[in-house]
Amino acid sequence: MELLEYLIDGIREDCNEIKGQKPYIPNEEAEGYNEEELENQAFANYKKRNNSFVDEQFLGFFLSIFTCPEDETQCGRISSTMDPYTSVKLELPSIWNKSTDQKLVELEHLLEQFVKKQILQEENKWFCDRCKTHKEASKKLEFRTVPPVLVLQLKRFEYNQLSRQRINTQIIFPLEGLDMEPFCTESAQQQLMQEFSYDLAGICEHFGTG
Repeated sequence: MELLEYLIDGIREDCNEIKGQKPYIPNEEAEGYNEEELENQAFANYKKRNNSFVDEQFLGFFLSIFTCPEDETQCGRISSTMDPYTSVKLELPSIWNKSTDQKLVELEHLLEQFVKKQILQEENKWFCDRCKTHKEASKKLEFRTVPPVLVLQLKRFEYNQLSRQRINTQIIFPLEGLDMEPFCTESAQQQLMQEFSYDLAGICEHFGTG
């Protein structure tokens, strides 16, 4: 899968019409969230550095919403970002949980886990500009737009301090009609912005231990 990503990135850069020194675009958070405004700004910023036919086929945008917990010491601030992607990396059930290693898992379940709200803890705490410190904020990620060609990567390896292990969990996936609408933002669904259904075109499978 890394080879496919490498090829996509290489072709995109070779065909990029933006030449020379590219402008630095900081990844800024917005107070609250307005999906349409965020998407327009994110796309405009992206086009300042990238302009390729590859993007027309593979480019989509994630909406990430961060919420600071609200209590007597925390502010409840909501902040959001819109981030580009050309592939989606899906976590597989942990190999350290031996009961899951040989189970059959549906692809839709992996996507449900991908967009599930999570609490950012320990080293992943989020810095709240209003509280001026790192907080155990919640993060909710959804698809704002999906590209004509959707590349899904299954993260088959898991690491601990001593070793790397391959996750052999088998994944069930549809050959036709993968519906991405449930994993997109509510606004995107209501606006009927695009086609959300995908048919399988190909599989890139890694062999070996490297």
